[in-house]
Amino acid sequence: MFGDNEGFMKALAAAFTSGTPGTEIKDPDGTIIRIQEPDGPGVARVLEGEGAEGPWKLRLYEPLASRPAQFPVDYPFVEGAMCAFMTSGPRNMMTWVGGNAAEYANSAAAESLATGWTEEVAMPTPGMPDQRRFRKEGRIRAVFHQAAGPAGFATLWEMPQD
Repeated sequence: MFGDNEGFMKALAAAFTSGTPGTEIKDPDGTIIRIQEPDGPGVARVLEGEGAEGPWKLRLYEPLASRPAQFPVDYPFVEGAMCAFMTSGPRNMMTWVGGNAAEYANSAAAESLATGWTEEVAMPTPGMPDQRRFRKEGRIRAVFHQAAGPAGFATLWEMPQD
């Protein structure tokens, strides 16, 4: 989704961790990222951008004990985990970091099942270890986790079925 330019990737990392609202970052490939003000309780950062695939928006949520009012209703909330939620056209992605990745993935899978998603057989997919796959109302959801240093991360991808 983002360019290969090392300077751009460093700028993106800085924006994600400590960027000033109003800052705009441009990659030579045409990708543009804007840092916005946090837009609700528990939101640490908002990034919006445009690239070759169209516009996208990312919200970074602080670790919280309960679901904030503006948290996406149709997506799992994992208590105590920092969460990034990204929308890009019909596709969405959530990533939880900062703790036990397997527990985060299991929590997301359990909440998916509890809200009407049907689990189906997941074929092995490179880059998506321990994947679980779900289907609901013409959409597919994949949940997986991976170790990264002492903690790791769990990710949920959701997209239209076709």
